[in-house]
Amino acid sequence: MATQATIGKWVVEIDTADTETPVYAPIEEVRSLSGVGATKATVEVTNFDSPALTKEFIPGLAEGEQISVECNYIHDATVQTALQSGAADSMPMKVTYDTTSKVYEFRVSYEGWALGPSISDANTISFTFKISGDFTIT
Repeated sequence: MATQATIGKWVVEIDTADTETPVYAPIEEVRSLSGVGATKATVEVTNFDSPALTKEFIPGLAEGEQISVECNYIHDATVQTALQSGAADSMPMKVTYDTTSKVYEFRVSYEGWALGPSISDANTISFTFKISGDFTIT
């Protein structure tokens, strides 16, 4: 059977309006995206009634991952510039696969940005966010 893997096809957008209904705008020229997901902690609940020589665990609260978004640096890009200026501390984010086939929506806490200047490769800028709360996946 032939693979169904794909290359590209992702769009990363943030809410630029800071209103009750999000107004999404794409972050310009995203090259890579990592960290979209959540992890549940494990909580130990071993007690005197636990089976001998064993520990017991329950699932804890889910915690959103830290997201890294790397882009080609565009000096006059609207959304890149807004993020560099610290336009918002917390905002909705949407990651869409293949235009509309799979959409992940969640809130992020903005952590910062870093330039990646180069004399022999593309100049880049990276943004870091932390997922806060739950996901909506459609």
